[in-house]
Amino acid sequence: MKPHLLIRGFGAAAVLLFPALSLADEPQQQQRGAELHIDRTAIVTGSLERPNPQGIVDDNPPWFHVVVPLVDDSKKTNEEIRKERKEEKWHRRYYFKLSQDKDFKTGVIESGPKGWSFWNPMRQLPKGTWYWTYGVAPSSSPDQPVWNETIFSFVITGAEQTVEKMPPTADEVLAKIHAWKGPIISVAPGSVGKLLPKERYPELAKLMVKSCNEALEKDRKMDHLDFGMSEKDVPERLKESVTRAFFAVRARKYWVTAERHTSALLRGYLITGNEEFRARGVRRAIELEKARKEVVYRISGSEVKLRDIAIYDSVASFFVDGFYDSIPEDEREGFLDVLKETMVLKSGERDRADGPGLHEALEHAHYDQHDWQYKVMDLLNSSITLARRDSAYDDWFRYGYELWLYRSPAVSRDDGACREGNGYFGVHENNLVHCPWILYQLTGYNFFDYKPWYRNVAKYMSFAMAAGNPGQAFSDGGNGGSAMYYFGEVLALMEPGNPWNLWRYKSMGRTDPDQFNADLYKGNKAWDLLQIWNRFPEPDLSAVKPPTVMAAEFRDMGIGVMHTDLGNARDNMMVNFISCPFGSSMHLHPCQNAFNVAYGGEPLFWRTGYYNGGGDHNIMSYKASRAHNTIMADGFMQGFDVSEYGWLARFVQGKRISYCLGDASAAYDGVHRYVQDVPNRKYGVGDAGVTRFRRHIAVLRPHAVVVYDELEAKTPIPWTFMLHSLKEMKEAGDATLTAANSHASATAKLFCASDVETNLTDQFAAAATDEEDKRGGINPPNWHWSVTTRNKLAATRFLTVIELAPGAGAKPPGITRSGPRDKPVVKVGGYEIVADLNPERESSLLIRSSDGEAVLSSGQASERVIVAGDERKANLRGSTLLLEHGKDGKVTFEEKIDELPDVLKYGNVY
Repeated sequence: MKPHLLIRGFGAAAVLLFPALSLADEPQQQQRGAELHIDRTAIVTGSLERPNPQGIVDDNPPWFHVVVPLVDDSKKTNEEIRKERKEEKWHRRYYFKLSQDKDFKTGVIESGPKGWSFWNPMRQLPKGTWYWTYGVAPSSSPDQPVWNETIFSFVITGAEQTVEKMPPTADEVLAKIHAWKGPIISVAPGSVGKLLPKERYPELAKLMVKSCNEALEKDRKMDHLDFGMSEKDVPERLKESVTRAFFAVRARKYWVTAERHTSALLRGYLITGNEEFRARGVRRAIELEKARKEVVYRISGSEVKLRDIAIYDSVASFFVDGFYDSIPEDEREGFLDVLKETMVLKSGERDRADGPGLHEALEHAHYDQHDWQYKVMDLLNSSITLARRDSAYDDWFRYGYELWLYRSPAVSRDDGACREGNGYFGVHENNLVHCPWILYQLTGYNFFDYKPWYRNVAKYMSFAMAAGNPGQAFSDGGNGGSAMYYFGEVLALMEPGNPWNLWRYKSMGRTDPDQFNADLYKGNKAWDLLQIWNRFPEPDLSAVKPPTVMAAEFRDMGIGVMHTDLGNARDNMMVNFISCPFGSSMHLHPCQNAFNVAYGGEPLFWRTGYYNGGGDHNIMSYKASRAHNTIMADGFMQGFDVSEYGWLARFVQGKRISYCLGDASAAYDGVHRYVQDVPNRKYGVGDAGVTRFRRHIAVLRPHAVVVYDELEAKTPIPWTFMLHSLKEMKEAGDATLTAANSHASATAKLFCASDVETNLTDQFAAAATDEEDKRGGINPPNWHWSVTTRNKLAATRFLTVIELAPGAGAKPPGITRSGPRDKPVVKVGGYEIVADLNPERESSLLIRSSDGEAVLSSGQASERVIVAGDERKANLRGSTLLLEHGKDGKVTFEEKIDELPDVLKYGNVY
């Protein structure tokens, strides 16, 4: 296990305050030549651990943030703790002050009292050192803060990210909310009856009219909404082992159907202006809420309350905001309570204290999937609606707005990536479209240009979820890429000056009219786009061409993506790679230093297993590094925790060669979310004692991939290289494998200085089930190839070369080898690769094109590269060097050494 070096910093006084960051306390990175070694329990933890900002920052102005426990529980009973938490949560006050004068005598900027522990001065700060501190006032004396004696500091260098115009303050937005006439959340002013896109999308306009009429006719024939789940809903094969999870899925289907019908009526009125839609929609909304509170299912010995699993998609906030005057007076308070519930109960309400349920939790947490998928959006929607009618909710909005400004979208830091992968990125689309749009409507401020993440996300989607390609496969969800049509179009409409926004929109296009029409009655993304069309012209895409750069890095998430033809998926080889500083958690799998290969828009070498495939399958064969194309050490998988991290140390990009280097040395400590009793050979979880796992991966255009692994452990252990496919693979002898998809065939060959044994199987370590009936009980096999050292070794190296041949049934030309076993010379696809496989020598990887015009050198022994007499020497031995001479005369040269993730480089963690 890594030593526990994290800083906790909690005192034991009545008001608990953080100490300052001390370099003696903070573990340091070690520089060894061109390599950096991180010796930390975790790069990021579950929650903020010290006052921010400190040191060098990359935002101007940065956000100020502290974590102060609500209660010192060391000497209190549970009852006393609950009482004090209730008294302090939402009622105590935080104070911040900031100055370039360490004594705070001149130029002091103060926050005033705040109900939450983060703050931004909302102004650009001049260069220089800034000092700050904070105080906390208990609920009994909220105007008398106890100031922290420690003075914190940070530096503004002038190189920080900033915006020309700061966003409006919470008070400025509240003034707009209070003065607003008519709906805010549901429809733009003056838009009722004017939402049909007759000119922009006439096919959709026709479908919208047809759907409105169908919903009206359907409702005229309905006595009541249908929530009648019964024994007939249970498939025969599940009757003996039906689970609560199954009932929850089925009951939610009934709920979703009823809510969407209600939504169709309410939105039918806004689309057409026909009063019959309004009357029927109001009646169904009241019936829907009554059913949510009262319906209880009792089937096969299980009892499921609809209220426990029914979550409003959009009808609640939509109804109160757009139809409040139509709600009978005796029903209004009940629907206002529903909105309060979305902000409190749905968000946790641990102590039934006043204030939003997210308060004193989400702002501190590094990430929480459901909170950022929809709960922050619910908080904004509901607090906007409630604050118009009750000023007691003004602070709820202030908190929600500032939380959103500070942390959203929280799926990564600045690089535009998403830790939830292609499978769940799309779940964020409603939030990503709706919150900036609603706030733009209120203020006129374009929030799509406020944060670097929004400025980078179209580039991320263009590479990691490129049009026609299968996307990422490092998280839960399907193997297809998330289209996110609405978000992509909104970015292009509202920020057309960003070329990546335009390319993403041009390459993806717009969803088909049938899907668009269906999406209008669920969530906000499609509905909001209708209104955005009325405000923004279609961008000019005539001059937009495919990117000329074929690879990109997204360092916050530790993702590298390398393509051969971004403009044509059918001819494209895509290789994606991950080594993530966030470790693994929630939807993000344990898969450090894993890669995937696709061709023609279809997976080839890919992550395997089934989402919701059953408990053991989930642990051993899906949400498991065993299911990914990475390394197993001593028969153990990577741990599943934020402490089991990797990081993308280097990335270089040329026209012919692209390259990533990931370090996953910290990923094998056996800390596992689901398996606490370790070592556990059944599940393959334990501390393997790994001290070095650096993986070099290079794309050699057009059709080859090279993987070079450096592996070391504290004691001799067996090492296993894993390669998987969703389709059948075949062994071809001598650590060689063949695979194919509909568009290409491939050969993979592994080289090692030590003897290895191979195994190919179509069986999972734990068989998949389908207990939620999502696949009709069918779980087709996947294929898994493992190559394991015959002997236990304290260190070894693998070189794996993959060659593709485009075309169904085509045969790759062949991978040839010469030279000694511990330093083979391998030829493939017009390239020669020389790799040092002797772990007693310095690592070395040299790749040269057969025409001599492109060369890459990396590893500890890397010193120089030469192309056509053009010699380039490394500034630091062990650097990665890439030199290419193009046919157009252009010379590309890059030298890279290890670079830390931004979350370690800067003192503003969030």
